[in-house]
Amino acid sequence: MFYSVTLTVCSIGTYGSNCLQKCSSHCGGPNNQCEPFYGTCNLGCETGFQPPLCDKVCPLGMYGSDCVLKCSSHCAGPYNRCDPFDGTCDQGCEPGYLPELCDKGEHDDF
Repeated sequence: MFYSVTLTVCSIGTYGSNCLQKCSSHCGGPNNQCEPFYGTCNLGCETGFQPPLCDKVCPLGMYGSDCVLKCSSHCAGPYNRCDPFDGTCDQGCEPGYLPELCDKGEHDDF
């Protein structure tokens, strides 16, 4: 017995069964290209969004391209929260640390 399998080639920007799902608008690179079966972004995510689908902002405490950078441990407030795009501490810095990233002390040599 032989089975026939039909593969559909999705157009750029779509994926999934019958290519009915759209790649995330936060996929990096031109045309928001993603892998045709599961929607994994081919060129990673725009800054501030987490792989593989780039459909969610970075988790708490992380920021940057593909969310690989940690917010400073000197961000004020609970959980050392920072902006998922640029790492700016949401509630400022702990005393003795300089804004915006709170990664340098007031008396550090630059």
